[in-house]
Amino acid sequence: MLKIRERQLRVPLGMSLSNPDLEGEDKQYHFGLFDSLLDQCVCIALSMENSGRRGKLIQMTVEKKLIVRNGMPAL
Repeated sequence: MLKIRERQLRVPLGMSLSNPDLEGEDKQYHFGLFDSLLDQCVCIALSMENSGRRGKLIQMTVEKKLIVRNGMPAL
């Protein structure tokens, strides 16, 4: 999951994922979709409790090569 976060969310901004960035993640919820044929995580979502019963989406991304439009992968 860290690889897709780095590649999709940090590198395009000229940033890298460092240990201080990961602090506090024990209080967050991590969801991932894994493709067994590719043997990799292809989609992630991170959220945290906001107030009461509400949540807050922090990050979400999908591997670009897997986004499908009109039945065909977007390139």
